[in-house]
Amino acid sequence: MYRFLLARRWVGLILLVVAAAVVMAMLGRWQWHRHEHRDARNALTTSNLAAAPVPVTDVLRVSGPLPAASSFRKVTAAGRYDAAATLLVRRRSLGGRIGFYVLTPLRPTVGPAVLVNRGWVPSASSALAAPDVPPPTPGLVTVTGRARGSESAVNERGLPDGQVARMSTWKIARSLPYPVLDGYLDLMGQQPAAADVPRPLPPPEISAGPHLAYAVQWWLFAAAAVVGLGVLARQEAHDPGGRARRRLPAAPSREPDAAAGSRPGATG
Repeated sequence: MYRFLLARRWVGLILLVVAAAVVMAMLGRWQWHRHEHRDARNALTTSNLAAAPVPVTDVLRVSGPLPAASSFRKVTAAGRYDAAATLLVRRRSLGGRIGFYVLTPLRPTVGPAVLVNRGWVPSASSALAAPDVPPPTPGLVTVTGRARGSESAVNERGLPDGQVARMSTWKIARSLPYPVLDGYLDLMGQQPAAADVPRPLPPPEISAGPHLAYAVQWWLFAAAAVVGLGVLARQEAHDPGGRARRRLPAAPSREPDAAAGSRPGATG
């Protein structure tokens, strides 16, 4: 009954459907791995945010990137802000608005400084104008923040003085006369308390993302392709070549009536 599957067109169709199903199954598996990776990262972030803070030098080093396992780890640091070295990080959004992050080095009495992202301020009237930013708290302060890894460097030619596009620690450190830890802190709290401006950044959003739904969708597409091929083959087996359609009554003939010449009034 199913010998027709050996025909060239059916072999080609089967190979096409199988190849498409395999690709869709692999895409589903890829999305599943992304879901697992994000789930593990969310669990690690939640754990780091809930842990008691540790000294910043336990997490950040002068050389060497922040380990992935220490991302968003709560740390503490004490020192004095170097207000003159404050930088504005361009095109950073908060609550749907574009503005700047305010990045200021915190210098301890002994040891390397750490860059502190003091928070966000809205953009000024024009893209090149600098917003009004209150100076950091003077004197000795103790900060608590979330450890973040250095961002990759980009070409920053043409930017106004005091503005950068990325929080690239090694690049910023080259312009400072003292050593700087590799990474930075998102300010969470400070003693004495900091001003309301800049606005401290909210904690990272913990979301599962769309990867699980995408995985299920790809697997359903793969199953639908295989099932559809089976349905098509079954229909062909029970109705080869559309035999049922050939059994429909023939349409009335439109040929001229052979006896037309014998009708009344016909002339010979």
